[in-house]
Amino acid sequence: MNGQRVNSLEGVSLRSVLTGKPLQRPQPIFWEHEGNRAVRAGKWKLVAKENQAWELYDIEAARTEMNDLAAKQPDNVKELAAKWGTWVVRANVLPLGAWRANGR
Repeated sequence: MNGQRVNSLEGVSLRSVLTGKPLQRPQPIFWEHEGNRAVRAGKWKLVAKENQAWELYDIEAARTEMNDLAAKQPDNVKELAAKWGTWVVRANVLPLGAWRANGR
């Protein structure tokens, strides 16, 4: 746009959901907001507040995220965290919290 390269955003169409059909999403959902980060893959949600350790939740068993399973499932944490790490590089998310450097 205006001579500048614009990166494509990742995502899937929500059209199926809007027409009453199930959403087919083969990849996890990743996000980052103000240094906080998360990945959702099936029933698993890996989440961490800024500068904190990852927490792992089974959303099907406990939607309120009151039972952190990270210590009991370190391999699951490692796998999901690696996927999140790949996404942040691909989606140009790093560095986290960079908006702060702009005086905001």
